[in-house]
Amino acid sequence: MDPGHGAAALEPARHRSRGRRPRSPLPPAALLALSEIEALPGVEDCHQVRMRSSGARLFVDVHVLMDGHRTLWEVYALSDDAERVVQNLVPRADVTVHPEPVTVGAPAVGPS
Repeated sequence: MDPGHGAAALEPARHRSRGRRPRSPLPPAALLALSEIEALPGVEDCHQVRMRSSGARLFVDVHVLMDGHRTLWEVYALSDDAERVVQNLVPRADVTVHPEPVTVGAPAVGPS
């Protein structure tokens, strides 16, 4: 993926002087990263994939839900695996994985 193209598709809509731009769909590399990260053993969900560029650098952030009972070492290893998935799709990207705990098998809790 070229840092100048597609990266803006994952950023939140920007304000314009006369309104907002609608959010663009995720580029194919981001969709592939989501599915490959979610396929990793131990990953419950993957969401909020964001890409942005600064000059020639591409920055990728991804939130990954993992069993909250995992050890710190297991979370670290699984985060490395998720980072490697993105690196394979977007070489030289600066990748940040945000691990989030979840209780496996518990019903989702949130606003109704």
